[in-house]
Amino acid sequence: MNKIPGYEKRKVTIDIFKHLATISLAIIAFTITILKQTNLIENSANILLFTVISLFIVIIFSVLAIFILLMNLETLKPFSKSHFILRLSIFITIISFFIGISSLVYLVIDNL
Repeated sequence: MNKIPGYEKRKVTIDIFKHLATISLAIIAFTITILKQTNLIENSANILLFTVISLFIVIIFSVLAIFILLMNLETLKPFSKSHFILRLSIFITIISFFIGISSLVYLVIDNL
């Protein structure tokens, strides 16, 4: 059975974005759970808010990228509007993920 060119690559990309969104959601839930049980992070509320917002942006743009890839699974024309939005979503997702994770690491190190 012949696959459409780029089909497997788009499937793998969808899986990557699903994992990034899941990890981000899990970190947000974990952070909220920790905050309910302890007051160790009182002085770091701003960095915590920044972390949660960054990871929430990851979830939003990952879902957007997944929808674009699913709608264009068979064909994704280069330089089209969908292709531009997809590339922007990928860029924002990656940057926001690293910012959110870096902020979380800083938060943990700062509160040790």
